[in-house]
Amino acid sequence: MDVAELKEQIKGLLVISKPFIQKLVDEKVIPAVKTFAYKTLQKKADRIINNLVTLKSKAENELNEDKRKAHLLGLKLGAEAIVAIGEKLVEAGKILLEE
Repeated sequence: MDVAELKEQIKGLLVISKPFIQKLVDEKVIPAVKTFAYKTLQKKADRIINNLVTLKSKAENELNEDKRKAHLLGLKLGAEAIVAIGEKLVEAGKILLEE
């Protein structure tokens, strides 16, 4: 069998198998990638939110006024960062869904 014949046989196999491969990608691969991306983002978001909740608790329980102010400032900056990132993600999602 020469190279040309081999190429033709491979093309034939690809034509036959393409619908099955496409179905596999659509039903298994894409949902798995979406789930992985969501879980990864969710873990990071949860960690950041938990850190800010801890910081808020520290601020509420802090007796030293300077430390309390520092905790509150960090909390404010963190909350503002979450809002900014959230707005950016929402805007990016809208743009991507339009295309």
